[in-house]
Formats: sequence, C-alpha cells, structure tokens
Amino acid sequence: MKIKISFVAFLLIGALGVGIVNADDPHDMIIPMIKISPSTLILSAPTQCVTVHTNIPCSLVDGSTLELSGVSPYLVKSDNRGNIVGKFHGEDVKAIVDPGPVVLDLTGVLIDGTPFTAYDVIVVKE
Repeated sequence: MKIKISFVAFLLIGALGVGIVNADDPHDMIIPMIKISPSTLILSAPTQCVTVHTNIPCSLVDGSTLELSGVSPYLVKSDNRGNIVGKFHGEDVKAIVDPGPVVLDLTGVLIDGTPFTAYDVIVVKE
C-alpha cells in the first residue's frame, strides 16, 4: 500500500513540476476570454460606451493594438486584477452591428508580438 501511495505521490509531484517548468512564460497559460458589457445593445437607446473586460494581464498587451471587431477603443486601462479593459464609444459599436445575436471579437497583440483574439456574443435589439 505504501508503495502505491508513494508512486502516486511521485507522479503528482512530477506532473506539478512539469506544469511549473512550462509556466515560464505567463501568457503561454492564458486562454484569452472577454466579457462585453452591456450584453444587450439597443440601437434606438443612447449608449455611451461598450466595455470589454478580459482575463489578459495588461502588462502583456500592447494597448494600441486593441480593436473590437475593427473598432478602436477610446480608453485602455487595467482593472483591479491587473487585466486589460477596453472602452469603446457606443455609437461606433452600433455602427457595425445588426439586430440579433452578434459575435464580436477583441483582437490585439502582446508586447512580444504574439497576436490574440477572444470572442463574446451580445444581443442587439432595435
């Protein structure tokens, strides 16, 4: 029994070690995800801004490369977790969408030159 437990412990420690070794480059471990707010955009209502929250550390991103489906942000900042947030003029976003569910993509480039893309779906109403 002790041999089996020791062997399992050895395998777990080995697996953790491999994970740590492979985590040398922090953005290697990140799968870019975004959340767009508002999640429902009403074309006939005033919308001052559309905000995109990410799980991508701001320190890794060249903020000047961010675009939301071709629309450039008017503000790029980090949230309280250090992740990048983009703010886009509502009217600019409304100009590129039609009513219905819409997939919007946030694209950008990391400071090491690696491009990234993340998607979210919002609902657009008249």
